[in-house]
Amino acid sequence: MSAPLLPQFVAPPLPAQHRNRELRAVVETLPGYLEAEAVAQQANRQRAQLEPARPHLADTDEQIIAAGVIPDDYAARVRDTATATIAHDAAVAALHDLHKRATEKCAALITGAVDDILAALHTRLQRVVADATKAVGTLDGVTDVEIAVRIGGDTAKAWAALANGWDTHQRLRAAQNAVMASYDRDAINSARPAWSADPIASDLYLSNLDQVWPTWRTPISVDTGFGAAEGDTAPWPEPGPALLLWAITHGAQLWIPTRPRLQRLWADRATGRSETPAAERDHRRPIQPTTPPRFDPFGARVR
Repeated sequence: MSAPLLPQFVAPPLPAQHRNRELRAVVETLPGYLEAEAVAQQANRQRAQLEPARPHLADTDEQIIAAGVIPDDYAARVRDTATATIAHDAAVAALHDLHKRATEKCAALITGAVDDILAALHTRLQRVVADATKAVGTLDGVTDVEIAVRIGGDTAKAWAALANGWDTHQRLRAAQNAVMASYDRDAINSARPAWSADPIASDLYLSNLDQVWPTWRTPISVDTGFGAAEGDTAPWPEPGPALLLWAITHGAQLWIPTRPRLQRLWADRATGRSETPAAERDHRRPIQPTTPPRFDPFGARVR
């Protein structure tokens, strides 16, 4: 007799948390999450360690018929085989159900705490900004890694601290993107202009984008002779430690907003909207063509 087919074990929710230590650290603080995750992992291990489902019967029906004799223990062995199969299948089903319920508990905890997770990521980001601000003070106007290394001493150490801060910043952004892509993908598109491929030009990135770059929502068409191409006037440098330095020295407010805070930002903008004339645009920097960026849950910008 064959064992019933069972569904495959489902994957844990928000798998990026297992590769992003910032997100992982935040998710682990959710009450009950680690316990539920441990049960799911134990269920998987115990399922893999179960003995084979069916003991082997030494004599097949054909062998018994050919011999003309039924072994005295034949009925007992058939009974034991059936009992072992039923017990094995029951254990598999129970472990599967336990794994499923524990995984669903993990998912429910995350789903119910999306904004708490985002708020915790924001708090971590502000620590990065605070540490980077100290490093920028030590740099005392140095804005280039080569110059910082050449000067050496505290200046070189300050740039190294700024670079470490940028690495943490990137992990936090990857965590933010993973959460938003899983639970509010529409907000990713609503937070950025469709014409720009620059991921920094997003309400998810800067809380005061309207002040830092007043015309960020207005596209500029540039006739290249081969049709219109898009350009922007983004005032910030390319992504890297220098961008973190720029944000600190130019009053750009890095943030990771909760969904209610993002909605409040949009509501405030709708009631007090103002645009800067195109003639006031400056700091032109070319960008990639017009395909909007896709946020990678694991941190890379996919073109």
